Amino acid sequence: MTRTTLRDLITAVGVAVAAAHAADAAAQPASPAAPPATATHKHYEPVAAATQAGPDGVMAPRLQRLGTHTVPVSTTRPLAQRFFDQGMRLAYAFNHAEAGRAFREAARLDPALAMAYWGQALVLGPNINAAMEPADEAAALAFVQQAQARGRLASPRERALIDALARRYSGRTADRAANDRAYAEAMRVVHRRFPRDLDIAMLYVESMMDLRPWNYWMPDGRPHAGTAEIVALTEDVLRRDPVHPAALHLLIHLLEPTATPERAERAADTLLTLMPAAGHMIHMASHIYQRVGRYADAIRSNQLAVDADETYLSHCRAQGFYPMSYYPHNIHFLWFAASLDVQAGLATDAARRVAARISDDILARMPFTAGFRVVPYWTNVRFGRWEAILDEPRPPASNVFLTGAWHYARGTALAATGRLEAADAELAALEALMASPALDQPLFSPNSGRAIMAIGPAMLAGEIAAARGAFDAAIAHLDRAVRLEDALVYTEPAEWAYPTRHALGAVLLEAGRASEAETVFWEDLRRNRENGWALTGLVQALRAQGKQADAEIVDVRRRAALARADVALPGSRFGRRAGATNGGAPTSASAPAPAPGITVAQVALASGVTLEYAERGPRDAQPIILLHGVTDSWRSFEPLMPHLPADVRLLAVTQRGHGGSSRPDDYRYAALAADVAGFMDALGLPRAVFVGHSMGSLVALRFAIDRPDRTAGLVLLGAFPTIKGHPEVQAFWDTALARLTDPVDPALARAFQESTIATPIAPAQLDLFVAESLRVPARVWRETFREFLAVDFSSEISRIAAPALIIAAGRDTFSRRR
Repeated sequence: MTRTTLRDLITAVGVAVAAAHAADAAAQPASPAAPPATATHKHYEPVAAATQAGPDGVMAPRLQRLGTHTVPVSTTRPLAQRFFDQGMRLAYAFNHAEAGRAFREAARLDPALAMAYWGQALVLGPNINAAMEPADEAAALAFVQQAQARGRLASPRERALIDALARRYSGRTADRAANDRAYAEAMRVVHRRFPRDLDIAMLYVESMMDLRPWNYWMPDGRPHAGTAEIVALTEDVLRRDPVHPAALHLLIHLLEPTATPERAERAADTLLTLMPAAGHMIHMASHIYQRVGRYADAIRSNQLAVDADETYLSHCRAQGFYPMSYYPHNIHFLWFAASLDVQAGLATDAARRVAARISDDILARMPFTAGFRVVPYWTNVRFGRWEAILDEPRPPASNVFLTGAWHYARGTALAATGRLEAADAELAALEALMASPALDQPLFSPNSGRAIMAIGPAMLAGEIAAARGAFDAAIAHLDRAVRLEDALVYTEPAEWAYPTRHALGAVLLEAGRASEAETVFWEDLRRNRENGWALTGLVQALRAQGKQADAEIVDVRRRAALARADVALPGSRFGRRAGATNGGAPTSASAPAPAPGITVAQVALASGVTLEYAERGPRDAQPIILLHGVTDSWRSFEPLMPHLPADVRLLAVTQRGHGGSSRPDDYRYAALAADVAGFMDALGLPRAVFVGHSMGSLVALRFAIDRPDRTAGLVLLGAFPTIKGHPEVQAFWDTALARLTDPVDPALARAFQESTIATPIAPAQLDLFVAESLRVPARVWRETFREFLAVDFSSEISRIAAPALIIAAGRDTFSRRR
């Protein structure tokens, strides 16, 4: 565990590199085969227009598991009634095209049924998620007129609904806004005439919602005109019929943007299982689950919705708005929930799935689908996958929003890895795009692309300024980003990459303004309840102020929020200077920036483990992987890296449980060596030279024994085949580690680091090493030292075939030769 001198290590690495080059020249191993191309799963093939009847004249399939809600109409034919009910249930579930097919089938079965034509006209109109297609105006008017022509056979209630709907359509697109208002007013009259009819009540509610989609509340929470009335009416419908599908659905939409979304929590729980084959209704529960912090339930809701919609699409081969918007919306929302739940693997998979549905051709025809294509960019920024971002190809230049997001993501990655001049160039490119009139168009909500993308330059400028240590400027930029995000009309998933307060709070902490960071994180938790990102930052902010009691209370919430996380959070966001608070360890937010030429990044392995690493040198050069000792990090090799030859690629890996890497449960050397293999796979490295110190040397040994074909050379410092029964290590275990708990005592960390130093080092350097040790949770201290006392490589060392150099010294503490 003793640190060697720079001269000795430089010499050792040079020898190993030379040996590895010689071995490579002789062996010339083949490059790994490229992975197979990922196939795009297709849920349907183009079929005849939905308006065409099948061979037997049937206009729609009979769908099962859509619930039992019925709307009795004037027909003597039971099958016509069943298809009318199917149409109403689907209309309430916002599958308007399939509802139209069901209404057409009802009309085929009973041509005299006026309400079958009313239904066809109803679903052609606007709704809160889509404006009316101008091409449908004439058809909608014709259907209403057909319903009116059959009015003599309809009931008074039905004639009232038909006459009200007639106010909605004139056949002229220019009349659309006036007609929508006229329809809502007519439905108000019908509702007052039939106050006990719950379906009429909900049709009235929806007509009012269509007048101002997704905009029912003022920014201060006060209702717009009419909102309080329709909320009260919807809640009254649910008191009279707790399973009314339209009331459940629309109450969620009305209350989700408010400060009290829990008022619709019972509605969400009910809707989750009410209509098992209606994917959008299952999905709707997640709108409330997300708002109240039930992220696991939001994930499950969307997984069920995806399954339901895939079954429906494969059975009915539907086309149009539903498969292009509602089905991918489930996957989009799954990403949204998984991201806030810190499930990087699930979020990444969902991001890839939703983006894969949008080809360049679809993107060109429907530019708003950039909202789906952009999700992998947001995911990689959220989880700090900087190299993955930089490997992303440029998107089609014709889509300005997607191109802007690409520049933002690249700039963020470059700033996070210390390439600030390149980050400046990405910021300039993004700012230039902001002048494009193409950004005036919305994506999925009333928010224009410009309103959403305006957050990007502010966020990126803030990250670049923070990377330069210009914290006042950084905070000003990020505060502006917060205000721009707050100005957006509520929609879901949120249309920006991640909550801007997560970045602002992290930079406030870096700037030493912990009390302000605390305020920012509390506000984010009010908006995004119980999210692990903000809770992590809040614990850091509280501890930085010495509020230990408050920090312990919040830390219980943090641990619960991160129970399903598959990556270790360094703070409230992944960034260049993010610190970690694991089990009480203080943040390293004040750590110095990496030495010039060194970039720091993180990589997610196929196993789900995320490793932090520092890199220097050309990517096509001989890779040298540096593996640190117990409770250290890549920082152990930082003093060495600038002195090594410039024509090698240095990769100093922070091993699991340490620094900014994941904290899984297994700390056996086989698991740590598997991480190294996964790291090499992720970076596309077939072979490497390994430099291991202390614990890192044992990981290198394990790797070289198990994977000789990937080991080009070894340099081992402070290495040993076994220290079973070593009196000093055993005494340290017995007295300090066996019962170690969080928070780790700083005096213990300092004493341990001092015990490993053979020659004096600068106080600041020692302080940095101590700070890195304090980032390691007590359980990782225990497990790594337990492995020290258990390992024995004596019988396996002879299997190592790679060139190796072992450095030992007379003042080695634990690995002295005997």
